[in-house]
Amino acid sequence: MTSNNKSIRFFVFLSVLTILFSISFSQDKEIWQDKFDFSSIIKYWDQSNLSPNYNSVVLTKDFIYISDSYRNRIFGFSYDSKYVKEIKDLKTKNNLSFTPRILSFDSDKFYTVNEDYKHIFQIDKAGNIVNYFKIKDSDEISGVFVKSGILFLNVRYTKKEKKRKLITIFSEKGKKLDKIGKLLDTKSHLGYVKFNSVKFAVKGNLLYGAFDYYPLIFVYNLKTKKEILWKDLRNKGLNEIDVLMKRVKEYKKDWIDNFANDSIINLLRFCSGFDIDNDGNIYYLITADSKNEFPTTILEFSSHGKFLKRIQPKYNNKPIGYSLFLKIFNNSLNIIGGYEDNFHLFSMNY
Repeated sequence: MTSNNKSIRFFVFLSVLTILFSISFSQDKEIWQDKFDFSSIIKYWDQSNLSPNYNSVVLTKDFIYISDSYRNRIFGFSYDSKYVKEIKDLKTKNNLSFTPRILSFDSDKFYTVNEDYKHIFQIDKAGNIVNYFKIKDSDEISGVFVKSGILFLNVRYTKKEKKRKLITIFSEKGKKLDKIGKLLDTKSHLGYVKFNSVKFAVKGNLLYGAFDYYPLIFVYNLKTKKEILWKDLRNKGLNEIDVLMKRVKEYKKDWIDNFANDSIINLLRFCSGFDIDNDGNIYYLITADSKNEFPTTILEFSSHGKFLKRIQPKYNNKPIGYSLFLKIFNNSLNIIGGYEDNFHLFSMNY
């Protein structure tokens, strides 16, 4: 055999080996692990009041925390389900009831929004109230992000103000520092409250977000207070968004300029989970389609809004069902989704 033929055979062998390694590495990156089975905590479970969702769950190194406004406490479950801790019986000076609904965590402290959507509590891990304050004229709060003691809150106010913005920024002591972000224009106050519900995260001087009931992602510069991305996801070749828009029309769901009744709003959620990675890439969990025209899907975008890829999570070669939580944590992409009639926390290294 000539040396030239040997070289060709070695090159082919090396190429095949490289391809196999690439496939193996790609598959490894897409393996989802079952981190926590919520059925293991069934004795604490109340489907209507301890339901895991974007606003009620916090992941830490050792515990999964879930707020329970019905029983006035925060539950902490170890990942092996062998240890449970409760933060409860919190007392305030004016006997304000502690009913935590929205839950966030930063610098070893919990930040909760009370069920009345007006009071913010700061609590240490031992269960002591560090501080609490009231947000004046709050109608509803959905998005909460805390970074180094600065609170970014998606507050919609009861009073109509010309200077209303999408995000209100507070100090740890409750002082209002700033407001940023434009609102979706609606014809009624109820439309303003619902359609301007957002999920978001902060990295450096940038605030990334997505509207719950409108297929739009955005990025704001916190220093200049200017948007650097405002991208409507409709008519962009994203099948999942198109399917949900079809459902809006099919089921006559309310839209920004179309309300069936000013006191009853019938909406379809587009975004069930949202977060960003260290590079500022955006992960957008699509709400499951009621007719199962597409599986659980996460859309990944660059920080500039360029569509990068779809992630359709599976476990044991079965699609993970209806998902309602997404978080980047410990260099992993985490979701809570349905599997064999139970909710599980699944994780994938990205």
